[in-house]
Amino acid sequence: MTTKLIELARKINELAKRGIEGEREAAEIALDRLMRKHGITIEDIEGEEKTRCHFAYGSAPEKQLLMQVIASVTKIKSYFVPRNGNTKNIVMDLTAAENIEIEFKYAIYRRLLKEEYEIFYCAFVQKNKIFHPDAEAKEHVEPTPEQKAKNRRILDMAESIKKGNIHKQLATAR
Repeated sequence: MTTKLIELARKINELAKRGIEGEREAAEIALDRLMRKHGITIEDIEGEEKTRCHFAYGSAPEKQLLMQVIASVTKIKSYFVPRNGNTKNIVMDLTAAENIEIEFKYAIYRRLLKEEYEIFYCAFVQKNKIFHPDAEAKEHVEPTPEQKAKNRRILDMAESIKKGNIHKQLATAR
C-alpha cells in the first residue's frame, strides 16, 4: 500500500466521522469501496501520524479567517508563519484528518466571506451615498428573483450601518 492511498483513506474516514448529512454517508460508501478494492483495514487508516501542512492566504482578513478555522479544528492557537519574502503561509504539523477539515472549511468560509463582504460593501456605499456625481440612471431592467433578494439584503444591511458625516471645508476669501 502506498502512503498516498492511506492518506486518502484517512481523509475520507475523517469526513465519514465528522461530515454532515449526506456528506457523511457518501464518505462512508467511498471509504468502504476503497478499503475493499485495495485490501486496507481500519487499523491501517486509524494511525495519528502528523505531517507538516502549509496553508496559503491572500489578505489580512483571509489570514484572520484561516487562523479562526485552524483554532476551531485543532483547539490550539500556535502556528508558524514563515518569513521568506512575501509568502503568505501558515505552517503546522497536523494529522491528515485535521488537514483535510481545515482545507475544506477554509475554502467554504473564504468564499462565503467574499460574498458577504460584497453585500456589505454595496450597503456601505448605499448608506453613505458614495456615487459618481455624473452617474446616469441605467435603463430599467426587471431584476431576477436572486437580484431582488440580494438588493433586499443590501438595503436591510444599510439600515444598520453607521453613516459618515462629512462636512465640506470651504476656504474663506479675504
